Amino acid sequence: TPKWLLGYSDISTLLFAITCTTGVSTAHGMNLMDAVLDQKDGLSEQTYEILSLRAGDSVTQNSSKKFQRHFRDFSENVGVSFNLTEDTEWKALGGESELRFTGRLMGGCLDTLRNLVGTPYGNLNDFASRFKNEGLILYLENSGSTPSEVCRSLWNMKLAGWFQSVNGVVLGRSSGPDATGAESFSYLDALRDVFEGCKFPVVFDADIGHLPPQLTILNGSYGELRFKDGAGSLKQSLV
Repeated sequence: TPKWLLGYSDISTLLFAITCTTGVSTAHGMNLMDAVLDQKDGLSEQTYEILSLRAGDSVTQNSSKKFQRHFRDFSENVGVSFNLTEDTEWKALGGESELRFTGRLMGGCLDTLRNLVGTPYGNLNDFASRFKNEGLILYLENSGSTPSEVCRSLWNMKLAGWFQSVNGVVLGRSSGPDATGAESFSYLDALRDVFEGCKFPVVFDADIGHLPPQLTILNGSYGELRFKDGAGSLKQSLV
C-alpha cells in the first residue's frame, strides 16, 4: 500500500532524490514532533487533508499570521504546541508588491541539498525535462548556514544550472546566523549577490523550514504561488 514520505530538514535530501530520480511525489512538511493535537497555526491542520489528495485534486494554503522563533523544549512536554510570537511577512527580493508564478514544485533544505549538486540524485534539469513548457518552482530554506555559506551554496547551484528551468524561487525563513559584529555580509546580501539580474522572481521569508509553521509541499505537484503585500498563497494540483 503506497504511503507518503513526509518531513523536512535532513529528510528533504531523501525526498528530493526520490522525486528527482523516479518522479514519485514526496511531501515536504512537518516532522513527527510537530504533529500534536493542539497545533492550531492555520497550516499544520491542512497537512492530513493534503496527504489525502487524489489525482486531479488541488488545494490552496495561505501564509500564516504568526511564526515561531524560539522553540519550547519537547523533552519537558511532548505535546507542546508552537510558540507563535512573531508576525509573518513574506517578502519579494525585487521589491515587488505583487507576484504570481507557476511550475512543478521541487526543493528542500539548502544545507543538505547542496551536497546533491553534480550527482545523479540532484539532476534538476533532467527532472524539469519531464514537464516540458511548465518550468519549476524551486523552494529552499536555510537551517544553520552563515550568510557566506548560503551565498556559496546558492552560487554552486546557479553555476550547476539549477536555475535554468525555474519560473520562480521561494525561500523559507532563515534560522541560520545573520551578520553580527565584524561580520557585515548579511543573509539578504547573499540573496542579492546570487539572484541580482536573474529574470525570475524571488520570494523569501515564506512559511517553509525550521521556523514553523510551514506549508506542506508535494514535490512534483503543479504549483501556483501568489504573493501580495506581505502575504502569500500556494495552490497545488495533482496533475
